[in-house]
Formats: sequence, C-alpha cells, structure tokens
Amino acid sequence: MKLSLCITTYNRYELTIESFAQVLDDPRIDDIVIMDDCSKLKVRQMFYTWMENTNKGDGKVRFIEQAKNRGMSINKHDAISYAKNEWAIIFDSDNIIDPSYLDAFYKYVPFDLNALSPSEHFIFCPDFAKPNFDYRALAQGAPTHGLYNAKDAARCAIDSRFNCLLNTCNYIVNRDFYLSTYIYNKEHIASDTVWHNYNHLKAGGELAVVPGMQYYHRVHDGSGFMQNAEYNMSKSEEVRKLIQQL
Repeated sequence: MKLSLCITTYNRYELTIESFAQVLDDPRIDDIVIMDDCSKLKVRQMFYTWMENTNKGDGKVRFIEQAKNRGMSINKHDAISYAKNEWAIIFDSDNIIDPSYLDAFYKYVPFDLNALSPSEHFIFCPDFAKPNFDYRALAQGAPTHGLYNAKDAARCAIDSRFNCLLNTCNYIVNRDFYLSTYIYNKEHIASDTVWHNYNHLKAGGELAVVPGMQYYHRVHDGSGFMQNAEYNMSKSEEVRKLIQQL
C-alpha cells in the first residue's frame, strides 16, 4: 500500500520544502501534492523553480495552485481530493515529517488494512507532535487502547490532551471517507480540524492514536491558529461541547 502526502501551504516556500525533505525519496510515498492557497507570485515562482530542478520526471511531486485564496479548510479538502492513493497524509507546511512516522504507521496497520473493519472509517493520528503535544498516554490507555469512536470521544472530551489531539491534524485519512464527511463551516477558520473530526465521528468514523507515529510540530506566531488564537480557541470549545453530546 502506497500513501499520498498532501501538504497545504500559503506563502511558505522554505518551510514547505523542509516539511517533506526527509521523505521525498521514501518509496512508501509515491504521490506528493503541494496545495498552494494562492500565495504571492514570487513564492509560487520559487516552487516552480524547485520543481524544475528537483522533480525527476516521474510526476511524484505536484504543485497545484488555487485560483484565489480559499482558506485552510477548503485548501485541505482540495489537497485530499487530488490524492492519487486511497490513503493520504494531510500535513501542514510548517511541520516536519520523517521516515519514523511511516515506520510506526506500517508497523501498526496491516498492509491491506483488513484487520480494521470497516477500515476506511479510521483516521490514524500521531501520538506525539514533538516537542510540545504529547498524546502517548492516549495511544495506550484503557479502556479504549488508542481507539476512539463517537461515544469514547464524548467521554474523553473533558481531557485537554484529547481535545488538543482533535485539533492537531497531520494524520492519515481515507481519501473517499474524508471527502464524504467533509462539511465546510466558514466560522471554523483555524479550528477546521476539530470541526472535521466532529463530523467524522458523527458519521460513524473512529480515531486511532498510533504508538510511535510522531512528527515535529512548530509553534510560531505565523501559524494559522495563532493568527487569532482567542477566536480559534472559542470555536474549538464550541466543538468540544458538541462532541460531548455525541
């Protein structure tokens, strides 16, 4: 089973290239989508130059431009819609993925995913967004042992770690189930991930926190969530209350 890596970006050339540099040649990823949310012309030109100098003619990396800025939520949706594979990593351009992330996923999940039924209903979540967001206890703790359906999520919604996990993203999704459960909500600007996870759970989906599936998560003033942190926190809290009612 091969994975698509779908990276969303906006005016981040250097960070975007750094985000996937360590897995560029990993054979487990045979499709990399860079979904640009209408960056400045200079930034887009830098991407095209990189593509010309680096792409090996195999079409593994695709740079796709939005005609106008559509926001984080729709840009993620569109990135997943371009994935060639059934399973895709949705990844933020200011973070870093390395081969250990893939090692943990392939160790945890059977190659054909037949052990999970129905497998397409799962989102596979990292257990550590290093260095600040540690969810390792959620990957092993009773009674769920790392698997969370809607009722489990409702029960765990009081746990700050679980709520943070729901908004972290940088996880592996089934392309078709993700697209079928996606609901755009213009109020969720940078709380779009927790909003999607609510709809995923509501539709019968589950979350699996994968032991050892880790990546580096930057926290900086330029992150989408920090642009209006107070507003985004308030919208996340609204979704937490909805999850409690599942």
